[in-house]
Parts: sequence; C-alpha cells; structure tokens
Amino acid sequence: MEEKESIVIYVTPNYESTKIEEMQKFGYELQKRQDIHAIFNRGMAFDIRYLEPIDGSSYVVNQITSKYVKLHFTRSLGFPNLDKIKQIELEYNNLSFPSGPSLAVPKIFTFFIA
Repeated sequence: MEEKESIVIYVTPNYESTKIEEMQKFGYELQKRQDIHAIFNRGMAFDIRYLEPIDGSSYVVNQITSKYVKLHFTRSLGFPNLDKIKQIELEYNNLSFPSGPSLAVPKIFTFFIA
C-alpha cells in the first residue's frame, strides 16, 4: 500500500475551486469535500478578495464565517521531486498576506468635507 500524507483546509465557498487548483499544483489530490453550515459555532476559513475598482488583482484573507467548505487532500510520498516541491510549497505558504487597500485618502476627503 502506498504511503500518503494528508492535509485538511477550510475555505469559503467562493474560494473553493481556486484552492483546489492551487493544491493540485503541489501534487495533492482532493479526497473529500464537506459543506459546513455552523449555526452556533463559527470557524476560520480562507477567503479571496478582489480589488476590482483598483486593478483587478486579488488577495487571500483568513476570516470568521459560519458557512465554509472542508477540503481533505492527500499526496503520495513517492511523488517525483517531492523534496523540491515541499520546499517551494513551504516558501509559498510563508509568504505574508499583503495589507489591504489604504483608507487614508477617503478618511482625509471625509475630514475636509466635515
């Protein structure tokens, strides 16, 4: 039997397909997905935000939500070049989240109007 490693990630529904594609690039296969609708408990999940009015780019945030998707991925430990892939994956996951758009201009504009 082939040895595998696994990881579970929680994402919001609108970030699900993007995260699945991202994990497949690192050699993971989706094993299970589960919709979670927490009535009393809220959980942390990754979500994607778009800066449409500014430049159309996007960034990922970790937010508290009551509706999210649990994704369970596995990857074979015999995957070719796994050591190099893990190194790149570690660097990718350790990238810092960019700060959100600055609100200084709207605040100054509001101050002058007031």
